[in-house]
Parts: sequence; C-alpha cells; structure tokens
Amino acid sequence: LVEALSKVVTEVKDEATKAKAKACDPRETAALIESTMSKMGQSHCNMAKQRSILFNLRDPNNPELRRRVLLGEIRPENLVGMTAEEMASNKRKRENEEIRLRSLIPSDAVEEEEGTTDQFKCERCGQRKC
Repeated sequence: LVEALSKVVTEVKDEATKAKAKACDPRETAALIESTMSKMGQSHCNMAKQRSILFNLRDPNNPELRRRVLLGEIRPENLVGMTAEEMASNKRKRENEEIRLRSLIPSDAVEEEEGTTDQFKCERCGQRKC
C-alpha cells in the first residue's frame, strides 16, 4: 500500500500537485487506510472489499485514485465505502460501460427453437407428429 501511494509523486505532472504530494506522507495515509480496513472486521465480504481496495490502489492504470487518496480528496472512511466501479480507472469505467451497453442489445443470433419429437403419441389423435 505504501509502495502504491509512493508512486504518486512520480506520476503527477502538475508542479503544484507534485508539491502537495511531496508534503503528504504515504506511510501515514497507508496506516490510516489499513486501520480503517481493520475496523471492518475479517468476514469473507470484508476481505473481498479489502482486496478490491488494494487492487485498485495498485493498478498501474489508476493513478487518479492513488492521487486523490494520498492528497486527502478521498478519506479512508470514504474509500472503504466505495464500490469497485467507483474506484475503477476511467479506462476501466469506459470498458465496463461498453460491455453493459452491448449486453442490452438484443441478440439476433440466438432464436428459441421449439422442441419436436416423435417419441410420444398425441393423446387426442394418437399420431406421433401432430
């Protein structure tokens, strides 16, 4: 976690933001996040949430989340309450939206076929195909 938050200084291009990032302590921020996560407990759902937070903070395509967390724009209490979609990088959000939109388009390739068989006789007429 400290390693991921330490990347912010090198990822930021704006000098003013870089100065703010240098003033922030990644170790302290990581400790606050870990403390907040430990208060969540160790249930299966909470452990999955913790993995999601760590994954998103370590994601090389998600410097925006790391920056916002380190600079205090997202507090640890709020980070713990965020969904995976909210933590995702902008690129991942666009990809998820495209997938969602594609899933809404009805597929013409699959048509339901009616099953027919000659294994049974019709009770009404006695034929196998009616």
